[in-house]
Amino acid sequence: MKIYFIARSLNDGGEAVFINNLLFYLKKRSFSIKGMSINRKKYFTKIISENSPSQHFIYGLKSLFIFFKFYTKNRNIISTFHNNLFPTLIYKRIPYEIRNLLILNLVAIFSKKIILLTEQQRLKFRKKILFKSIFDKKSVVINNFIEKEYILKSRKNYSNSVLFVGRYTKEKGIFDLLSLAEKILEINFNLIGTGEIEQKSKNVNNIGPISYFNIFKYYDKSSIFILPSYTEVFPITILEAMARGLVILVSDLPGMREIIKEGRNGYLFPPGDVKKMKEIILYLKNNPKEIERISKNNLRDIWKFTVEKQAPKYIKVYEEVLKESKKNGKNKYHQHKETIHNFIWRVLQTFGKSLATFLIFILCVKLLTPYDFGIYNYALAIVVFLIIFGDFGISTATSKYVAEYNVTDKNKLKSVLFNSGIIILGLTIIISILILLIGPSYLKEKYVYFLFILPLIFLAPMTSLYDGIYRGLKQFKKLAIISLIVGLISLSFVYILIKTYGLIGALISQDLFYVILLLALGFSYKEFHFKWNKEVMKEVGGYSLLVGVADLGIFLYIQFDIIVLGWFNYINEIAYLSLANKIFMFLAIPFAIFSQIVAPNITSLYVHKKYGDINKKLKKYFCYSFLFGILIAIISFILIKPITILFLSQYDNYYFYLFFGLLLIIFPIRVFGSILATSFIVGTGQAKIMTYNNLIFGILNVVMDIIFIYVFGFIGVIFSTLILGYISVLVAYYYFNKNINNKISK
Repeated sequence: MKIYFIARSLNDGGEAVFINNLLFYLKKRSFSIKGMSINRKKYFTKIISENSPSQHFIYGLKSLFIFFKFYTKNRNIISTFHNNLFPTLIYKRIPYEIRNLLILNLVAIFSKKIILLTEQQRLKFRKKILFKSIFDKKSVVINNFIEKEYILKSRKNYSNSVLFVGRYTKEKGIFDLLSLAEKILEINFNLIGTGEIEQKSKNVNNIGPISYFNIFKYYDKSSIFILPSYTEVFPITILEAMARGLVILVSDLPGMREIIKEGRNGYLFPPGDVKKMKEIILYLKNNPKEIERISKNNLRDIWKFTVEKQAPKYIKVYEEVLKESKKNGKNKYHQHKETIHNFIWRVLQTFGKSLATFLIFILCVKLLTPYDFGIYNYALAIVVFLIIFGDFGISTATSKYVAEYNVTDKNKLKSVLFNSGIIILGLTIIISILILLIGPSYLKEKYVYFLFILPLIFLAPMTSLYDGIYRGLKQFKKLAIISLIVGLISLSFVYILIKTYGLIGALISQDLFYVILLLALGFSYKEFHFKWNKEVMKEVGGYSLLVGVADLGIFLYIQFDIIVLGWFNYINEIAYLSLANKIFMFLAIPFAIFSQIVAPNITSLYVHKKYGDINKKLKKYFCYSFLFGILIAIISFILIKPITILFLSQYDNYYFYLFFGLLLIIFPIRVFGSILATSFIVGTGQAKIMTYNNLIFGILNVVMDIIFIYVFGFIGVIFSTLILGYISVLVAYYYFNKNINNKISK
């Protein structure tokens, strides 16, 4: 069996000692071992391509990055925590707590096994875990160990020397130890470790760093080992000291209580309590027989921490991971085969459909000035507003009822396209007439732009209608192939039109793309008939009314910010906000695709009255989406500036980064909100929740935008978005969850 070890260092610290001892043990038993530091990146490509277990020592964001680099190709990952991610007392800092909470939960989800050093550490981590049942199945406690050749059979010589081994840091209590040395000058203190200290007392012997093989002679010269740390899990230095018969004095921390029994192996003291340390040391100095008694206890008790006792537990974990991988690999795939395939095809379809519009957007960013780009987005925002009334929830309602009719009534299924299309046609005709009548007086010099994109008011809703039908029927493969072909065809004319005609060319490109897409979708779907069906019209139309009002609320909440900025003539700021919003829309695409893939399944569960399963999935998706949202936000925050400088240098300014940074705060809740709305609320026919929620908060956003822009200036629109964004999603979650729980209780 081949095993990979990925750690911070293979040369320094207790973690390195542990790894090298374990490697030596495994190699003697014919294991093929490769240990590496995370700084030696040249090995990564080779390693991740091999499907062998890899044991990762997790300590921070860098180790998490390496974890996921491996995970992309090798899922047999075993995570080990040799540190305390959640320190107490003076080392508890909120930003690190949040960071480590994210690290722990992500590792718990994606690891095959999680190895912890003490039961106290496991219990502490468990309190921080969202999915406790998953953590319970994966977590294993395996103690640190020591090679038996380092254990003394007996000890006869004792001295009054105290030994410290560790880093010279505040975390390790080094300054408390130096203060202690000044108070008991008759005791000699030997210090071994790395770091800088100011040595004042003559009774302190700063030995500094030494090799592992030479360290034991210093243990033999001392009778007491002290470790006054503020945070520890299971330091290997304690085992080294026990193996040489030293009395152990350590801080009273949860993990230490598990190893050191008060009065048997040594003594515990409150972290930072120099007075208590002094009392214990003077007591031992005056009672040499107590030192001899505890020394004998430690030379007996150390045998339960030998490599022969603990290392086989690691082998058992490796074997279980490989066995589970072979057993469940194919089963996991076949269990989720449909969802996986649909997700892949939906990704390809979204890419194909979005390719032309995204290319137009990028070309506009590159070729237009920020002011002209602001005008473009202002005009486009008004068109999107009109498209809402042209569709008014028809496409979303269609997806819901197609999935339902496909199970309950095939005749109604064939009537959906014609009846829904009639509604869209009627709405777009009314809107177009109104635009032609009042557009010139209201839009003035910008009216000409709307003439070029007026066809979108009909084309966009109709393509969305077909999209809803294909999604409801789970025909993601056909939808993807059509969208990809149309997207590739569009490449031939998009660049030429924009390069030749600028902004007008971009608008025409969108029209042409939607015309071609609509024709392709229409020719590929023939399972319908031209038949008026009042029942279908009533059901789809009635439900679409609720969804349409909800979509209007979403527009008022998200897109209306641009119109408000335009009213106040913040044109450049529109450009910055539009670019930031587009980036976040791009980052949210996987979540939107996932919600569309899952929606028919949620509808099926609802039809079959499996409300408990819906409730479980809702909580599961909330945790997953929120955690991934935070992770994406962190990565985006790190990468946005270098990417902007490299590709969009004209946007490398304070105001764009201000918009982007503030919108990062709301990204995690938005991605969950999209799953909640599409998969659960619409999927279970409870669009009324969305209607009331989105409309109320959309109107509030308009009011707050206007008020805040007077008070704070252009940045006020973002403040409004942040405040209402979290509240609106949480309110929708509350009411949906309440309705499902009511059905479960019945």
